[in-house]
Amino acid sequence: MCVTRPSLRTARRSRKISTNQQDHGPPDYWSKLAHSNFRSTVFENRVHVWVLPLSLSQSKYGGRKHPSSACTLITVQIAHDFITQGIRMPSTTPRESQNLPLAVLDVLINGIVDGNETHEKAMAARRNGFNGILKKKHLDEMPVVECGSMFQFLKKTQRDTFTVPEAIQVQRPEMHEVDYRCYSGDFISNLVTAMTMAVTSPYLCKVDRLPIGVLAFERAMCFIYDRPTHSILLLDTHMHFKGRAGSVLCVASFEDITDFIVAVTKLVFHEVCKSADYSGQFEITCLMLTSLMNKVHKGNIFLPVKPTMMRTPSARPLRPIRIKAKKMVCVGHEPEDEDSGYESAS
Repeated sequence: MCVTRPSLRTARRSRKISTNQQDHGPPDYWSKLAHSNFRSTVFENRVHVWVLPLSLSQSKYGGRKHPSSACTLITVQIAHDFITQGIRMPSTTPRESQNLPLAVLDVLINGIVDGNETHEKAMAARRNGFNGILKKKHLDEMPVVECGSMFQFLKKTQRDTFTVPEAIQVQRPEMHEVDYRCYSGDFISNLVTAMTMAVTSPYLCKVDRLPIGVLAFERAMCFIYDRPTHSILLLDTHMHFKGRAGSVLCVASFEDITDFIVAVTKLVFHEVCKSADYSGQFEITCLMLTSLMNKVHKGNIFLPVKPTMMRTPSARPLRPIRIKAKKMVCVGHEPEDEDSGYESAS
């Protein structure tokens, strides 16, 4: 696999772009993107959802031709940027459609660019025989490889995914996991309960912003809880709707956490909806900057859940989202042959 050099199409998104409409200079790629209006769809349960174009996904951004397996790295990068840059959360109060804030779009694009770049360098190191735990300093010292050997196909296939601890070491070593746990059973009820554990934990009550990573069905994505606004945001950079759409973002007040998780499950974890009892397994992790270690307690955030707990149904029906592409796709009623959305090349 070749390690691509930075270019206009694969560079990090700059927030210093002029958005002055009186500027009559020739619009470049970034200014066109900055002026794009991505409007949310508002469900009856007050969950705002943005479904972005296919080009704004980890496997297609920048003209990428091959699937990306960098979702864990992207999750860590997005978590870092939301903590360190003070990104303003989208509003949860208006009932009408709203634009996706440009700062949130910046974080999503930068996470895709940085995560994919790190993934390519890390995979090159693995193919070159690097053993042990990869760290960011190892990749920084690596020379840029223009292309692989013509005998690359003879080498043993390398694992192309990363656990959260591995992703932290290679992407953002200044971060750490506060706690981690795997849950099985009633997917929606368990995810609502686990999210609530993190938000209401006495060990995290002084922290204004909590990045939470969720890994399920071979996909990782980042949730951001913002305490001042008591809102929760999902950023999922995978392709969706059988490759017809790109990243999906959802935001809601944490008061509507059950409705929010129901919407997220139907949008990005449709495998759960195919089971009769809405069962499934997921891993959840709470991430934090190590510099904030004195404000948090490591461990004992996610507690065991009683297997007898029943899923709380949503109080309001979820309106389907329709994506107009080759044909209409109704999220609320997926076809039986819907793919999993996993974007690994393996």
